[in-house]
Formats: sequence, C-alpha cells, structure tokens
Amino acid sequence: MAETAIASYPCGAFRAWSTVFGSGLLLFCGVGTLQSFGVYQDYYSREWLSNYTASDISWIGSVQAFFELALGILGGKLFEAGYCRPMLIFASVLFSFSYFMLSLAKQGQYYQVFLSHGIGVGIPTGLFFVPACTLTLSHFKNETKQALAVGIVLACGSLGAFIGAIMLNYLFNSGIGFAWSIRTTALLSTVCLLIANLVITVPPRVNHSLSSQKSPQKSLLHWPYILICMSVFFTVLGCYFPLYLVQLFAAKHGMSGTLVFYSLAIINICSMCSRICAPACVKKIGLFKLSIISCTLNGCATFGMLACYTPAGLVLFSICYGTLYGSTLSLSTSLIVHVASTENTGYARSIYRNSLK
Repeated sequence: MAETAIASYPCGAFRAWSTVFGSGLLLFCGVGTLQSFGVYQDYYSREWLSNYTASDISWIGSVQAFFELALGILGGKLFEAGYCRPMLIFASVLFSFSYFMLSLAKQGQYYQVFLSHGIGVGIPTGLFFVPACTLTLSHFKNETKQALAVGIVLACGSLGAFIGAIMLNYLFNSGIGFAWSIRTTALLSTVCLLIANLVITVPPRVNHSLSSQKSPQKSLLHWPYILICMSVFFTVLGCYFPLYLVQLFAAKHGMSGTLVFYSLAIINICSMCSRICAPACVKKIGLFKLSIISCTLNGCATFGMLACYTPAGLVLFSICYGTLYGSTLSLSTSLIVHVASTENTGYARSIYRNSLK
C-alpha cells in the first residue's frame, strides 16, 4: 500500500491534494478577478468612470487579460529556474497591494484605475497561472488524476468569478461605496492567497540537469506545437468579449436589475461545470474533435449576445456561452500538453519522467 501511494503521489497524497487546493485558491483570486471584470466594466461605465467611453474602460480588462497570458512565459521560466516559491509570494503581495490601492483611486481618474487594476492586478495574475497548473501536474503520476486535478484548479477560476460577480454587484449597490466594496474584496483575496501559499508544496527538483537541456528550442521549432499555440491565442482572444460586456449590454437594453447582476454569474458557474466535465468526454470523442466542436460552437454562441433583448434570451445565452467557453478553455490547455512532446513540457514532465525510472 505504501509503495502504491508513493507511486501515485511522489510527495504524498495529502501534499498533492493540498497543493490542488492552494493552486485553486490562486486562480480563484487571479482568474476570478479577471473573468468577473464585466461587473467592473458596468460600474465604471455608469458610475466611477462615466466620463470615459466603454471602449476606454475595456482597455483596463484587456491589459489585465494580456498580462495573464503574456507573463505565462516569464512565470514558466522562473518556475523551471527554481524560483516558484519567491515568485508566488511576490505575486501574492503585489496582487493584494494593488487591489487595496484600487480602493484609493479617485472617481473619474482613469490612470489611477488603469495602473492599479489593469497593471497591478494583471501582472500577478499572469504569474499565478502557469505555476498553479504545473505544480498540480508535478504531484500526480497518473494521467487520469492529473486531468482531474488540473480540471479542479481551472474550475476554481470560474468559481471565483461566479462568487466575485455576485459579491461585487451586491457591494456596489449596497450603499457602502466603491472604496469599501473594493477593500472587502481585497481582504477576501488576501486571506485566500495567504492560505494558498501556506498549503502549496513545491516539489524538490528531481534532476537539475534536465532543466538545462535545450528542449525549449526544440518546442519552438515543432510546427504542430506552434500552430496549436497560435490557435489557442486567437481562441482566448475572442472569448473575453461577452465576459466583459454582457452585463453592460443587458443593463442598456432594459433588463431587470436582478437579472443583469446574475448574467455574468450564470456564465461563470456554467463554465466551472464544463471545465470539469469536458475532459471526461475526451476518451469517447477525441481531444481534437471535441476541441474543434467546442471552439466552433463557442464562436457561434458569441453572436447570440447581440440578440439578447429579452430575459429568456439573456439566460439562455449565458448558459450556452458559459458551457462552451469553459469547455473550450479547458480543452485548449490539454491540447498544448498533448501536442508538446514529453521532452518539451518543462519541469513538471521532467519530474514525471524521472519518477518512472
């Protein structure tokens, strides 16, 4: 039994699942804030930054989304170099500090909101994402458990957006004001990040020489890998439009306040469920076929928001888009790992390969 446990969990079952919990909290805060930006978009457009256009305000969320993806390169490099723990601590401190600084932003001062929300919150979000997923992979040797663990971690991002959307809508309309609404959210994020850093276990480097091999260069010359990365880039690029604008769109078309508040929450809760369920269908349908189907339907569903002039239409769109959006992103991550060869998937794969020897 002991040998079986060691074979399944290189660092122990408790540390493995506590790392899943901690990694989930990282994405709960980082990705949850990013995917609930639609609430900020609505509030900034109507109240806090009403002297700016919706297009101007969307740049705040766009820059935040850019850092989430672009800094994955830096986050992965620091992870492989052995700086995972310092990076997570730095990112956690910067995230909390920037969030609290956002509460001090003055009404109508675009640059203050842009610096604290777009850049200050966006940078640590980018540093969270790669370590959260890769740490989870490094604690499991069974591929089924790896898929389940990563699915749980990714679903926590949607859970954070679901809770964040409801919480922010309630706080912004409760009369306590913008500053204390942000401070309340920042305090919750700080507590979650503190717990995450305490429960995450960073595995020791099994073979340092493996990280010094020139496998990244081989990945960059692997055309299927390059094309998949380009595909995922354009896929993600088109996914955030409804997330940022659905609540503002519903409000401007006369939907009831309650339905407007919950439209983004419905998208995120459906996304959370599909991120866990989609990988379970891969064996029956196939990863590439399922990804193509999900991505195509997701693109078609995006146009559905333009016809959401009734409450029933808005709810139907939120359910359909949330389900397809979650499955598309979840399968995109699996595609990259699947196409990359074993030698090119970095530190987590190095641990996995060495543990089999």
